[in-house]
Amino acid sequence: EYHYTRESESSDQIPNGVISKFPILESGEWEDTGMPNRDFAWARIDLPGKRDLWAISVHFSAKRPDVRQAEALELVRRIQA
Repeated sequence: EYHYTRESESSDQIPNGVISKFPILESGEWEDTGMPNRDFAWARIDLPGKRDLWAISVHFSAKRPDVRQAEALELVRRIQA
């Protein structure tokens, strides 16, 4: 048995997702402004015990280091918010 979530927008060519053997309590996606064909998919996973795990599925730009760095900074900003 497993649980999963994935990007909801069907126009993304490379949808991100999260798969877990533990229940997913919340999930969603954040826009990846550096890559028009995919977003960041996130999930809050109910691990045994008092703490949950927050997982984020990403595929940073493979060809452009400047875009990859901007994507990473955007992801850090969203996590901190």
